[in-house]
Amino acid sequence: MPAYACHTCGKIGPSPFCEQHKPKHRSPSSRETGRGAYRRARARIQREQPPCHWCGKPATTPDHLRPVSKGGKSTPENLVPACTACNFSRGARDRPTRR
Repeated sequence: MPAYACHTCGKIGPSPFCEQHKPKHRSPSSRETGRGAYRRARARIQREQPPCHWCGKPATTPDHLRPVSKGGKSTPENLVPACTACNFSRGARDRPTRR
């Protein structure tokens, strides 16, 4: 079994961190945070270039129907294709601004 020096204090042990300095929490994976769904939606939109959900122009980015800041998730049901202008003009509102 290999021996490691703790990254924090240098104490020798079976892992890169001693018991005192072992990380308490791990960062969530992209599957847990929903980033995977967002990345797949972005790839599909870039590949297929569907019409914007809000104005009908060619879409370039996924947009959240319910903004993340208001509890929306990056799930396929909450993502729609949007052009850059509509996506950024909406901000954290539930509906786009009128042009």
